[in-house]
Amino acid sequence: MSVLLVAYMFAYIWALGDAEQGPVIFMAHLRLFDAPAFKLLEVALIAGVTHHAADGVGLMIVERHNSEENRKLKAQIVLLITVIMTVGHLPLLLAA
Repeated sequence: MSVLLVAYMFAYIWALGDAEQGPVIFMAHLRLFDAPAFKLLEVALIAGVTHHAADGVGLMIVERHNSEENRKLKAQIVLLITVIMTVGHLPLLLAA
């Protein structure tokens, strides 16, 4: 996931760095970010970050109170965040 994040960051820096070359070149580079493959990578990146955050919250719950109920709660939290993230990204995926 960290490799994807670094690649994503460099792609945006590359596009913004070409802004000095004029609006035509800049807009051509920005159109690359509208490609379906890039949108899919964007969703994968956000999914990875969201899952990592949800897993961290779940780990804090389990570490604080290590019981079977809290393990179920962690699984429910991860599932809920996954569902919310999926529904929230449907417009982005459908627009690609």
